[in-house]
Amino acid sequence: MLPNIDLLEKELETLNTREKILNDELSVLLSNQDSFERQMISIKNLVPALQIITQDAHNLSNTISFTAALADNISGKVRELDVTKSRVVACLQRAKDIIDLKKCTDGVKKALEDEEYEEAAAHIHRYLNIDAASLQLSSDPAEGSSLHQALLSLDEAEKKLKSIVNVKFDQAVEIGHLPEAMRFFKIFPLLNLHQIGLEKFCKHLCLQIYEHGEKTFKKTLEIPFNHKRYPVIYSDYLTNLFEYVAEIVETYQPLVETYYGPGKLFNFVSMLQPACDKQVERAINSFKSQRQFDTIFRRIQQSSSLTQKSLSTTSTNLTQTDILSSDKLDPRELDDFLAEITLINASCELYLRFIRRRLNSDCESAYPLINDIQSDICLKQLKEIERFISHSGLSRILHEFINQYITIENYFMRESIYKAILIDSSNMVDDVFFILRKCLKRTISSSNIEGICAMLNHAVSIIDTIYREQLYIRLKSGYPSGFDLSQAYTVIQSSIQLGKLQGSDIEKLKQIFLITFNNVEITYGNLHTLKNLIEDELKKTLTLNEHNKTKLDTCLNEFHSAANRFKDLIEFACQQLCTSAIKPRIKTLMDVYVTINHKLSEDEFSQFEANDPFLQNFIVQIDALFIPFKSILSSGNYDRLITASTNEIVTIWEKVLLKCGFNRFGGLQFDKEVRGLMTYLTNATSLPIRDKFQRLTQIATLLSLEKLKEINDYWDPTSSKITWRLTPSEVRQILNLRTDFRSDDVRALKL
Repeated sequence: MLPNIDLLEKELETLNTREKILNDELSVLLSNQDSFERQMISIKNLVPALQIITQDAHNLSNTISFTAALADNISGKVRELDVTKSRVVACLQRAKDIIDLKKCTDGVKKALEDEEYEEAAAHIHRYLNIDAASLQLSSDPAEGSSLHQALLSLDEAEKKLKSIVNVKFDQAVEIGHLPEAMRFFKIFPLLNLHQIGLEKFCKHLCLQIYEHGEKTFKKTLEIPFNHKRYPVIYSDYLTNLFEYVAEIVETYQPLVETYYGPGKLFNFVSMLQPACDKQVERAINSFKSQRQFDTIFRRIQQSSSLTQKSLSTTSTNLTQTDILSSDKLDPRELDDFLAEITLINASCELYLRFIRRRLNSDCESAYPLINDIQSDICLKQLKEIERFISHSGLSRILHEFINQYITIENYFMRESIYKAILIDSSNMVDDVFFILRKCLKRTISSSNIEGICAMLNHAVSIIDTIYREQLYIRLKSGYPSGFDLSQAYTVIQSSIQLGKLQGSDIEKLKQIFLITFNNVEITYGNLHTLKNLIEDELKKTLTLNEHNKTKLDTCLNEFHSAANRFKDLIEFACQQLCTSAIKPRIKTLMDVYVTINHKLSEDEFSQFEANDPFLQNFIVQIDALFIPFKSILSSGNYDRLITASTNEIVTIWEKVLLKCGFNRFGGLQFDKEVRGLMTYLTNATSLPIRDKFQRLTQIATLLSLEKLKEINDYWDPTSSKITWRLTPSEVRQILNLRTDFRSDDVRALKL
């Protein structure tokens, strides 16, 4: 069978391709032949040098092997010497311990006979630090060696001395001999009785705290009602108690650290604290009983719930019925009461800060920093200290007490502000902020972070839900000028309820609106001032960690938010005033503009310069409109009114001029009128208002064009020199007001 011609041709093509590739590779190799030959020559030249290097490397390897073997031999001998040395040291230590043991045996026996208990304790302490297990190996109990007898003798002496120290300490405490008690207190740690020594000594100190508390408390209750310190007798008592306990801690802390070691102060304080807690609890219970605390608290809770229910089911407007109730406590009666509570809180917080500072310092000295980082043991101990303080009886009492105080202080602040609003004197804003400042400063003086945060939140709530709401009620119906009868009736009824009006005295309604407008602006500024005062007071009174600082900053930022809501209320009041009192009059004055001829001849244009038929009268009229407000409104509110009125003027004028027709002289006259009014209003206020005339100024430019094609010299929306406030369609609309411009030409403009 003949081979397939196609397959053969394909195979031939493959072989030809392969041949071509091989030829190319051979060509490349042959082209590099000179380079290869040069490299081979270089390698041949390096062979002698490489042989020398090989020999040197072999010699170095032999040297290293010899050195390694020598080092291994030396290290083995060093290890043997080290083992021998450690055995010699152990032997010397054993000999030293035996000698010390002999001295301790003889010394403790003589010291006990001479009642030199400190010396005996020192011998026992040395004995307890000796490795008794290793000494046992050196003695033979079966043969009754002297070493074994010494160990038995010291064990017996240890038990005897422990018994003596316990008995002697108890006897010294019982007879009230403090130096003798201190003598044996120092001996306990030498006998490894650290915990027992602290327990016994703290038991004695707890008894002293109890006796001091009883004596001081009895004197406290004997203070007569008319004594100048009677309103603060309980805070004085607790301050005295805390100072006494703090003095104990300060006095005995060096003793505990010296004889019991760093880190033992926590045990010492934790044993003393229950005695302090009992005295505090008794004082607080007596305070509540004598000051009728629980009765006052219940009445406040009941009256607060009734007030909230009344305000939620009736109108939000305050009336005398809401405030003057026979069941309610007069907040003035709570002033001294609250002052004493804050003093009590401040004393407790000051004492707790003292204890926390002392314990943390002791812990950090017991566990020093490792590479500037606190050890895990230190961190664990610090957490234990914080847990101890937060779960102490004093902290629990204080937590409950401060929660009740917040309720009472909130009632005082709320009811006092209710009354300030109800009285509605000219000093209402000052009265409200005096109350807020007084309550918040009093709370800050308590030094309780949770209480301060709660009262800051309550203050913002009262400002928002009561004070701002009452101001809003007086503003929401608008300025009583030009509103309909139903609005007038609503405002008059509201004012009659406030006791301000009889009948339909519109002038008084106007005055109420304007005074309220001013009060809102004053409040806005006072909120920022109050926030700054509180921040300064906090810095002066408290030392804050980062966590507490963040909490307080969050609460203080709410004052900024509340101030912004009053800023919105200022704008609302200004708009109400402008809409009711200014806008209708402006509209009437602007309606005249349509009746005036704006297609002027050159002579008429010159006459208008001397006797303007519109602008002079317009300025006189609005000036007369503004004058009454200038004497009543604050400068800031007057400026706001001018600004709001300017917005209305330019808006209405722009609408009116669309009903008019102009020629070039009429456009030039309009330009003069715009500039004249802008100058007048700019001089009338300290706020910038020129930007509000930008549209009118650009309209005047368009109406003043000599020829239509001049628009190309002005119109360029992409230019940075002038920002056009008019859209292309508005530009065409304005140009169509020029009666001398053809509509087709205006429409054909490429804008």
